[in-house]
This record gives sequence, C-alpha cells and structure tokens, in this order.
Amino acid sequence: MITLYHGEWERYTPNRLPRGVTPNHNVMFCRRVGDNVDWYDFINIMLFRKKSIKVTVMDGEVKAANRDPSKLFPQYCSVYEIIGEKFHVDPQKKYGGKKIV
Repeated sequence: MITLYHGEWERYTPNRLPRGVTPNHNVMFCRRVGDNVDWYDFINIMLFRKKSIKVTVMDGEVKAANRDPSKLFPQYCSVYEIIGEKFHVDPQKKYGGKKIV
C-alpha cells in the first residue's frame, strides 16, 4: 500500500467566481496552501488515481475517507491518497477517526 501527501488546504474566496456561479449559489472554495491550486480544479483534472482512497486529516486524525474526492471538502485539512487498498473496503469505516502518525 502506498500513501501520497497532497498538501494542506484552506478555505478562501476567489477574486472572481467561476463562470455560472453567482454569490447566491452558496458555494465554498478551498485551495492548497503554497501553490493556491483550487480544490475543484484539482479534482476535476483527475490528479487522483481512480480507485484510490482519498482522506482528509485534521490534527492528526482522519476526518473523512472516500474513493470519490467530490465527497470531500478539505477545509483546514491535509489531504492524503491511499493506493492499493482492496476495493471492497468501506473507506470511512476503516479509516475514519484513525490517527495518522
């Protein structure tokens, strides 16, 4: 099994909203600290492996784990990707609440 680190993420408000999004849409945005890559851009260009487990970690504890990155919002979290886990495993059940060392 391989674990990849995808950085620390923070919530932000973009200078310009994406096309089709208005202030009334109630949308939140996240970006990676350091290079300011937007979360939605990151997951839409498929930088994750399709079958891997994506996890958000805050204060050393897994908060959310899912194979679908659109189910995560890494506000003030680190993001990791776990590659090689059996596909039948329920990611949240196995990793949720676990400490990352």
